[in-house]
Amino acid sequence: MQKRLLSVLLMGLSCNAVAGQTYLAVGAGVSHVSHDEVFAFSNVTVLPNRTVILTPRGNDPAWNALVGYRFSHPEYSRLGVEFGYTYFAIDKEIDAVTAEDTASITTGYWDSDFKAHRIVIKPVYFHDFNAKASAKLGFGLTYTDYKITGNSFQTTQDLATGAETQSAISGEINPENVNKKALGATASVGLDYLISESFTIGAEANVTFDAFASTAQLLGTVGYRF
Repeated sequence: MQKRLLSVLLMGLSCNAVAGQTYLAVGAGVSHVSHDEVFAFSNVTVLPNRTVILTPRGNDPAWNALVGYRFSHPEYSRLGVEFGYTYFAIDKEIDAVTAEDTASITTGYWDSDFKAHRIVIKPVYFHDFNAKASAKLGFGLTYTDYKITGNSFQTTQDLATGAETQSAISGEINPENVNKKALGATASVGLDYLISESFTIGAEANVTFDAFASTAQLLGTVGYRF
């Protein structure tokens, strides 16, 4: 009987040690991406320099979603872990009039799209300012799938009727699509404020580095605590 009671007690202590609060959050904001990939369209006979170079990097929208878990045991109540997903994309494009006469005008378009899907896992440290406001600091690992694609075409507009036709740019050599995967490291700091019994609003800033790119993001978040 005593052994059974001891077993139950040990199981209860073990459960209490890992028991805690689960939470979900979604965010939207801006992402700044820096990388060295150059996307060059060569043999561009319709332009004088014969080459169009696009580097899709800079500031563009980003979105994320995460599920987190904060331990409730007094010895671990400042600790937790988060699993997240982030998506961000950048589009760079240029256009130029390549031919013009009294009957028609032809315009060339060059476009490069950068897309990234990122998985994040990170331990987090919490600091509670009061019953509603808290901050968190996280350091973790990332796995990112990068893809850069390019496209070009030209349109010819009939000035008399306004009708447009689209066609490929003759003789142009498009670059190969880039598809790379990379492991990286991330650091983040966030603030959350409880606006009701379960819902929170907040903000997060994070930086990520890997072999392909460096990323800085600023996100506004909405969360739910179970």
